[in-house]
Amino acid sequence: MAEKSIEATFEDKEVADFLKSIATNLNKVKGGDNKFAGLLSAIVFRDVIGHFTQQEGSEGPWAPWSESYLEHMKKIGRQNNMILQFTGRLRDSFRPTNFKATSEGLLWFNRAKTSEDFPYAYAHDTGGGRLPKRDFMWLSDKAVEDISEQTLNFMLDEAK
Repeated sequence: MAEKSIEATFEDKEVADFLKSIATNLNKVKGGDNKFAGLLSAIVFRDVIGHFTQQEGSEGPWAPWSESYLEHMKKIGRQNNMILQFTGRLRDSFRPTNFKATSEGLLWFNRAKTSEDFPYAYAHDTGGGRLPKRDFMWLSDKAVEDISEQTLNFMLDEAK
């Protein structure tokens, strides 16, 4: 699919410079500029960590522990632990710097979701097998709204 473009000429140098800088900043957004990524990382990090705190997935509260697992947790004195936070390693494995630029934009990831790290992390986040889906790597509507607002601000503020 070919990129669409509009070409316009303005007599006012200030307006022309402003529009040119917006185009430049759009390329920074597409390319995952470090300053832009840093702005968004704070929003993404806050949102993902909030899912652990609220024990909530994209479709609502996480499934509770099974009766047998709850009994096990009681036996070892951890019945008051939060879901997916036995040691905190899964939650703590997500960092604001865990992102990369892709052809589709910035992609945040949790290293725990690899087969080499915590195999159960991927199973919980996507569901499957004997583990219920307890997704944590998703963005709330509020986070998406904040990202949109920050993107617009970045493009306009940087253009000044």
